[in-house]
Amino acid sequence: MPFDHRTLAAIALTGTALNLLGGLYLAYDLFGGKHGPLRTLTSAVTYSVFFFLGYVALLPVSFSILAGFGTGVTLAIEFARAARGARQTRTVDALASIARSASYALGSTWLFGWHFGLTFGVLTALGQIVAYRMGFTPAMITGGQLPWSKHMLGVVNRTIGYALSGLISAWIAHSQDRTELLFGVGMGVGLGAVSAALGLIVPHIEKWADGLPIRRLGMLGTFLIFLGFLLESVEHWVVLFDVPVR
Repeated sequence: MPFDHRTLAAIALTGTALNLLGGLYLAYDLFGGKHGPLRTLTSAVTYSVFFFLGYVALLPVSFSILAGFGTGVTLAIEFARAARGARQTRTVDALASIARSASYALGSTWLFGWHFGLTFGVLTALGQIVAYRMGFTPAMITGGQLPWSKHMLGVVNRTIGYALSGLISAWIAHSQDRTELLFGVGMGVGLGAVSAALGLIVPHIEKWADGLPIRRLGMLGTFLIFLGFLLESVEHWVVLFDVPVR
């Protein structure tokens, strides 16, 4: 069966990502362990993958990669600050909101042009800053008792807010393209669904990361590196066995 060159590239990149994640797990205890910077970096990679998988189910791949990376990194930093008991400030909240929205802006600009992307980025940043001031912060779901009523209200808030931001962005960009209108709705639904799942998954991920023995984490890292090596070697096996590539 012939391979597509894009499929080969995707397999190789997946292998590289697994090697990176496995290396981080192996070196976890060398950089401060539980509250060290490597834990934050490891969480950032883990959450980026999680958000990418959530977004790509409803949104284009190019947007999902940028949005997943921006969201995963900023949330990992915020969770790490909350775990250390750092004080939440308006400046930190604003920077996190702007960084996330910048990834949304870049992803939507790639798809629909800079008029749409800039408008979408500004609107989502302002919406997130307002939501933070209302108490809808990501760190609120990392505690021992999850305020479900507030969390679900935040899910509804984000779903409607992002959908409206997409629709307004399309209107300001003077676009009649149905794709852009559907993107706004898909963005709202995608973020709402991922946000809802986040409330279920994040506390368990954080608890798992805090209590996982270093040796077991190292074993997981070794397995991921081995799996990454196998995926990266696929393109070489294709050449070795003269498998046709489209």
